[in-house]
Amino acid sequence: MTPSTPGLSRRAWFGLGGAALMATAATAWRLRSSSAEAAPPPRADAAIPYADHDGWMVSTAEKQALQAGAADLAADRAGAGH
Repeated sequence: MTPSTPGLSRRAWFGLGGAALMATAATAWRLRSSSAEAAPPPRADAAIPYADHDGWMVSTAEKQALQAGAADLAADRAGAGH
């Protein structure tokens, strides 16, 4: 028989290591979930309305600006022709 050495057995060391690993994982999980709750919810952007403009999909604001620019251009051309 071999004389027993004082200290912990291999099984005890594996048990302590597993317990430490579980405690670390639980702490990380709690920190992760609490930071996710503290963060503001992602902003839900409203959908931008689009319109067809000569075969191009543009926002309604862009279409209005294009129409206003086209009207200005037509007025300039009409004034230059006089």
